[in-house]
Amino acid sequence: MDVRLDKLVVTGMDVRLGKLVDTKMDVRLDKLVDTGMDRRLDKLVNTGMDVRLDKLVDTGMDVRLDKLVDTGMDRRLDKLVNTEMDRRLGKLVKTEIDVRLDT
Repeated sequence: MDVRLDKLVVTGMDVRLGKLVDTKMDVRLDKLVDTGMDRRLDKLVNTGMDVRLDKLVDTGMDVRLDKLVDTGMDRRLDKLVNTEMDRRLGKLVKTEIDVRLDT
């Protein structure tokens, strides 16, 4: 049991601020995280492994910035994206490898 920032955290492994988060249940920023289910910034995230703040995201399904992303591997913000299907910035991209930079 881990109480951090006045939030109750019951985790398998939890390292905050842009580090790997492998949790059973995680309450962060007043959002409930069950890594089967993750509410963050009012978006629903169903993840297997999720590294926040522009780090690698290995998700089953990830809804972020109002875009649906079904990815195997996803690096945000002009980083390499290896996706099955990636809907970001209003564009639908079905790729094996997708490198963003004004695309």
